[in-house]
Amino acid sequence: MVLVLAACGTGIEPATPSRLASSVMVSPDHARQGDSITLAGVNWQPGVRVALAFERAGQGGEPVSLGMTTVDDQGQLSFVTIVPQAATPGVWNITATAADSTQSAATPFTVVAPDVAAPNVAASETIAPEATVAISTDTPVPTNTPVPPTDPPAPTNTDVPATETPASTATPQPTSPPPAPTATVAPPPTDAKPPWLGGNLRGNTLAVIGGRFAAGSKVRISVSKDKDGRAPVRLGEVTVNRDGKFDFSARLPRQARDFSYVVAEDRDRRVIAYIEKSKDD
Repeated sequence: MVLVLAACGTGIEPATPSRLASSVMVSPDHARQGDSITLAGVNWQPGVRVALAFERAGQGGEPVSLGMTTVDDQGQLSFVTIVPQAATPGVWNITATAADSTQSAATPFTVVAPDVAAPNVAASETIAPEATVAISTDTPVPTNTPVPPTDPPAPTNTDVPATETPASTATPQPTSPPPAPTATVAPPPTDAKPPWLGGNLRGNTLAVIGGRFAAGSKVRISVSKDKDGRAPVRLGEVTVNRDGKFDFSARLPRQARDFSYVVAEDRDRRVIAYIEKSKDD
């Protein structure tokens, strides 16, 4: 009896559906340094922060950070950026890693040399030729079928020139993408004294002017030691006005006073600007 009860008490757990693997995709899959690319992914945990980076395929080395984005309520991510200058021509992997390291994905990407033509999706699309119907002339006309008389052709006036113009064969040009956002460190005033770290205030205060961002979006301002924006020190956040512009200033923390680059980043785009320093600094 004891054995029977033990056997009955051992239930089989119902199978739980496995979570679909998260993924990341890039369009186009090859471009030059500085060209815009679009990243997209599905099957991510909603609300999680995902870090995106370039990693050298099969060769190791330090990854080149592209920034972070937040997964939407449908488990999808979307991120628009540019190919960083640190990504030299060759085969790379673009990686996406959740902040809690529970999900990750990668997709291959080729950085082409500057002298190679950039991909043009609109130009590469081919249009199928129009179908033509061939009319056979080999079938004889039955002899027992009477042929109705044909009207004589109307006389043509050869003195009047034709007024019809041929249809235009010009191919419509694809629309150009919207201009990229900008971020500029305000120049120093003429009476500024060293050390100068950029901006429109003296000392260790930084001023940044931005444009062409999405109206009403939030832009995070950080400073970094290198032009790829790695290991940034965050200064604050600013809201873009209805003209797509913002004006930001903040005092630099001590550990960031020797940094040379400003990173302006919203949910979809990022811009890196150089901090001009005075000769006496």
